Amino acid sequence: MKIRQMMRRNESNDIGIHYVDDDDGVEFQLDQRYLNKVHEELEKLNIATDVINKLEVQLDEARKQFRLTQQKWSQKLDELSKKYGNVISKSRPYYEAKLQERTLREEAQNAAIRFERANTLLAVAKEQVKFTQESLSRQKVAEPACLEVLNHHIQRIAEAEKERTSAENCHKEISIKMTEMSQKIKQMERDHNRAIKKSRYYFEQRMEFTKILEGQKHLINKLEKEVKQKKSDYTLSLKNLERISESIHEERSLSSIKRSSRATSPVSSSPSTNRHDYDSGKHYDYNSLTNDCMSEAYASESSGVPPDPSELATIEDDLDSIDGGSSFNGDNGVILLAQQLIGEEEKEKSSNNVGYRFRPEQTDIRYTTMPEGIRPLPSSSGYGSDASLSSFDDTVELSKMLRSHSQLIHDIDNGAIRLKNILHQRSVSDVQNESVC
Repeated sequence: MKIRQMMRRNESNDIGIHYVDDDDGVEFQLDQRYLNKVHEELEKLNIATDVINKLEVQLDEARKQFRLTQQKWSQKLDELSKKYGNVISKSRPYYEAKLQERTLREEAQNAAIRFERANTLLAVAKEQVKFTQESLSRQKVAEPACLEVLNHHIQRIAEAEKERTSAENCHKEISIKMTEMSQKIKQMERDHNRAIKKSRYYFEQRMEFTKILEGQKHLINKLEKEVKQKKSDYTLSLKNLERISESIHEERSLSSIKRSSRATSPVSSSPSTNRHDYDSGKHYDYNSLTNDCMSEAYASESSGVPPDPSELATIEDDLDSIDGGSSFNGDNGVILLAQQLIGEEEKEKSSNNVGYRFRPEQTDIRYTTMPEGIRPLPSSSGYGSDASLSSFDDTVELSKMLRSHSQLIHDIDNGAIRLKNILHQRSVSDVQNESVC
């Protein structure tokens, strides 16, 4: 990935910086949190580029000037050397000795400065040692801190004495060399006085030429250091932009992965049958719709008889109770409704029977001793006949109730199927009407 600055002037005269993805070539606006960093680094790049260009121009000019000066003075010195000839060769040792004498004089001055500094440090260290010893003499018990300070000042005295001795010895050596060089210069002045005077102009020009070249060399070295520093800043800004680019690319990759995973995630399917029409967004009155559909279902049968309104209302209440607990779904709802109706009728039967009736085997209190595994013969007594009649009546009543319940379940099942078909036809017709509109 890379960042390129595109200067586009819109109607608002804003300058837009856009980010270009090398993977897909898509150009997009930078995020606000990265925009300031990118602006800052781009500004640094622009400043560094301008400074580098200016410094390189100055450096090229300085190098060019150095070459021209060197060429100019070389020609001039060559002409002077041809003019004076042997005089220059005779007086050259004298002027070289003068340069050495000047160098020795500078070294002697530096050695004298070192000696004075070391002498001052030595005096200060001795004074501090004196104060520390007086402080220790006033103390009954010597404190370790004071002893440590005293040792430190004594060490400084030793270092100052060593530095003063070194500077003194260096100054003595330089003084001896200067004395020897002065005697040598005086001897050469006596021997080559006439040649030295004639060649003075040549060596003065040569000295001036040397100073000019040294100044230009110093300027060139300074410009080279500045160019190197600015190039280092430019490289650092490029690295910062590369890091920003990598972080933006990483965030875009993560966001694209999240979007793709969100797009491919399975969508939860809603129930196929519900009292809401999800296609058209309309809501139906379920009670009125149930009454109409059930009436139409029973009226459409040529051989059937329309049910009683009270029975239809009972079926509707049962359907509502089933729908309130869960969604209406085919045969499972019909079976639950039938079980609920059977349970309610059994509760009514049990509530109507006030007296408690024992089973025949519990009411039979006759004492019989029969071998185990042998059934007794049917009894013809009155008690046994009454029990058999009562059990027969219960069986007949139970069979009638089961037949009525099975018929009711069958009717409810047929009505539910018709109701489901009618609801499906109406939802399809609503969708077709909306698509036509």
